[in-house]
Amino acid sequence: MTWSTRSDDGVFTTMPYINVTPTTFACDEDCESRCYNEDNSEQIIVSDCRGLQASHHSEWYLYGSYGEQSGSMSDVALDRLRIDYRTYKVCSSIIPRNRMASAGMNYTYKQPIHEFFWVWRAKYSHQRKNLTADLQIHEGQYWYAYLEKANHGDTYSIGTDLSKGIFKWRLKTKTSLTYSYYKGQQASGGRLIGFSAQTLNATEDIIWSPSWCDVTYQGSFTRNVSSTDFSCLTPLLQWRQSLSLTKTIGKIDLTISGVHYHNELQTSAVKNTLLADASVVWRMKRIRLSGELHNLLNQKDYILTDYSGLTSSTTTYHLRPREVIMRLQWSFST
Repeated sequence: MTWSTRSDDGVFTTMPYINVTPTTFACDEDCESRCYNEDNSEQIIVSDCRGLQASHHSEWYLYGSYGEQSGSMSDVALDRLRIDYRTYKVCSSIIPRNRMASAGMNYTYKQPIHEFFWVWRAKYSHQRKNLTADLQIHEGQYWYAYLEKANHGDTYSIGTDLSKGIFKWRLKTKTSLTYSYYKGQQASGGRLIGFSAQTLNATEDIIWSPSWCDVTYQGSFTRNVSSTDFSCLTPLLQWRQSLSLTKTIGKIDLTISGVHYHNELQTSAVKNTLLADASVVWRMKRIRLSGELHNLLNQKDYILTDYSGLTSSTTTYHLRPREVIMRLQWSFST
């Protein structure tokens, strides 16, 4: 159900929405939206979302939501579940139940004639769970045991986007800045430990199309800071920059691209990795012939450190050697 009222300043629209999701392991005669715990007590899963929007030359959007989510059959039907080659999930006889409430606001300012757009956003969410995962590592295998320990987490985020186009230069740019803070709990050794994580991310996108070439640049710069009740992890600065140049000569497209990764690692020095590719495409009436050259610099590996809750991991990816790929596509359309 939706209704709106008009004022001198703009149009205000409220959008109430309510949904009852059937997540049932057993149903009664009326098939109501409920599921049953091990002790035969029932859960009713409900979600609700409401918003208020105002628009004129600019636009405000305020919203709030509440949701509940129950687990699936695999959470209780199996003793353990293999996730991948080294990760196992030890299931509990208790049905997981997650509750989340969130609220936020967005502000958008538009000047299409001047090709200028600005977006500002803020959000808060609170989550509660009845189960928590306890990670144990045995002989190189990861075992997640789910324990009946109530826990909660809070997330705060704020961000902004600025985009500007200059038609006579055939240029379009977009700059984004986002800060997020999360504070929660996770199990370790059978007890709950608090932790927090802060992330600051800045991105830049540039598309430039002069007469002689198409240029695309993307940059992402991220700083991660994590800590627990007992220790502070090493802050990490990671960035990714990519540049692509495309030149069209008649029916032939020539492209060369490169990606530079700068990753700070927890236990060693900074790892810089530069990857480069090249391609050529010949477009004919019914035939498309392409050739690709990957990993021009023949890089051997890519290393990344990641923080997640109480754990930190450093992963090495072994890359494919330099290679050439040829493709031939034929169209049967008339």
